[in-house]
Amino acid sequence: MSKAKTNLKVVDLFRKIPADLTEATLVGATLSIAAGVFMATLFAVELWAFLSTTVETGVALDSNVDTLLRINFNVTMLDLQCEYATVDIVDALGTNSMNVTKNVEKWQLDAAGRRMIFQGRNREQKAIHHEAPSRYK
Repeated sequence: MSKAKTNLKVVDLFRKIPADLTEATLVGATLSIAAGVFMATLFAVELWAFLSTTVETGVALDSNVDTLLRINFNVTMLDLQCEYATVDIVDALGTNSMNVTKNVEKWQLDAAGRRMIFQGRNREQKAIHHEAPSRYK
């Protein structure tokens, strides 16, 4: 067991210095007092900042008078028929607008992804209802 203690003491980073090798100096005392004052001041300032929290609220109105926002996007889905492609929008407040496909241009593509047939521009798309597969009936 003493061999293990000896090996463990080799790793000690906080060794004690014998009292006869230490000497108190005025510079050391000054630095120690300055460090103590600095730590106490830092603690007091941080404690004061922690305890003196304030709650601020503010409302900023958007000066934009347009009710609509134009968003351009290009999405290519090779295996999806145009009639099933829809767009859903969710804003920052969580307001959900489902099936917003007004003014969305749809093109039928060939296998290489090139435009073939213009499927038209949706002015308004009706809700799509899917039938349940026969195994779930």
